[in-house]
Amino acid sequence: LVMLIFSGLNLNKKVTTFVLPACPVSPMWPTTKKVLVKCMIDVYRNSMAAPIASIPEYLAKMQSLDYKNFQLNMVALLKAAGYPSPIHAATITATPTPSAPGPMATPDPTKLSDDEIELPYILDDYVDLNDAALVPHIMQYIETAMQKFDLNHDGIMDTQESIIAYPIFKNTLIIVSGKTDDPSLKAIFTFILKKGRQPTPLEFLMWKAQGESKWNVDADRIRLAKILGFIAEKLNPKQPQ
Repeated sequence: LVMLIFSGLNLNKKVTTFVLPACPVSPMWPTTKKVLVKCMIDVYRNSMAAPIASIPEYLAKMQSLDYKNFQLNMVALLKAAGYPSPIHAATITATPTPSAPGPMATPDPTKLSDDEIELPYILDDYVDLNDAALVPHIMQYIETAMQKFDLNHDGIMDTQESIIAYPIFKNTLIIVSGKTDDPSLKAIFTFILKKGRQPTPLEFLMWKAQGESKWNVDADRIRLAKILGFIAEKLNPKQPQ
């Protein structure tokens, strides 16, 4: 544990060294250091090899992402670190997509995900450096989880491996889902690992009914970032409800 703490602090110092010179602190918050989210993400994109070289598996995974998916992953990491989205969840639902015009149109899930609809708002927002500085810690946590639960070291947490990991997340899942029984909590946990989002009520019932043998979970490091971001967002008191 001590080694992980010092490793995370070391990563934090390295990333801050790269971020601050490239991303000026906004004068709008004189008592809090905030930088533009897009600028911070671009710094990670262009310079991350040096600050997170100590976690090469995560580094390789992120370097394989295209620009948009890199941005989405960084947003998930920021949320996991405590950053609150500037856009209300209900606003995302009411945001039209190009294929569904109108002020209250429901997004077509085959065109844009909620994360994709939310992304432009977040890129133009400012993130508190206290939250941003925790991103390396989240990366380190994910890497530690993969090292512990990815038993065959293929870079994927499969169904059986996710069931082994489930107890760590159980109490948090109870809070965010309102459910308390293990079958339901395991179904929610594995669905999020598989799909990267919370199930609808119907999806939950169908997924749970399928049972473990048909869940076919295949979560990589990027998906783990998403589930941590989802959980943190649900628990974040700064997040608009």
